[in-house]
Amino acid sequence: MENNNKEPQSIIFIVGDLVNLRLLKESDLYTLLSLVNNPKIREISLKRKPITEATEKKWLEKNIIGRDDEIHLGIIVPDKDDIIGIICLYDINQIHGTAYLGIIINPSFQGKGYGPKSVNMIINYAFTHLNLRKINWSTYASNKHSIICAQKCGFIEEAKIKDQYQVGNNLIDEVILSIFRKDFLINNNLKEIVL
Repeated sequence: MENNNKEPQSIIFIVGDLVNLRLLKESDLYTLLSLVNNPKIREISLKRKPITEATEKKWLEKNIIGRDDEIHLGIIVPDKDDIIGIICLYDINQIHGTAYLGIIINPSFQGKGYGPKSVNMIINYAFTHLNLRKINWSTYASNKHSIICAQKCGFIEEAKIKDQYQVGNNLIDEVILSIFRKDFLINNNLKEIVL
């Protein structure tokens, strides 16, 4: 008799050389919960309150089912199944051809090139498979790692919104960066794909 409670096999969505991007699954719950509640992640996140197991479970269930305006993928190292981070396209607008990109990597895996590789993989997918024309990236001006990662991937600063966020007693600007499909394709020696 077959065991129906067995964890489903991971489904790799985008294969890379340094990292793979895979679909999220129920067993990622506690890794995600640990990630979003990590003090180093909270410092650079808009989330200030603790995220409970019930809240994260509800979010995970919504994203396993899938949404039209968001894509969330786990970042894994090849030959491993545990996620080291999560990357997403959100506010996907097919009419205007735009989306925002977000990424969180476990601090113990930062500085190894996983961020830029993951970002390049998902923006390549967004431009060549979703036919988006522009991807935006929003972050705190104080989040230097995020800005450097975005710039390594070809994002250019478009705007700085003054005193947008308050962290403790400090007011922090929001930085919005963007990359256009035509620039990404040229920078990566790729050809325009007509869908």
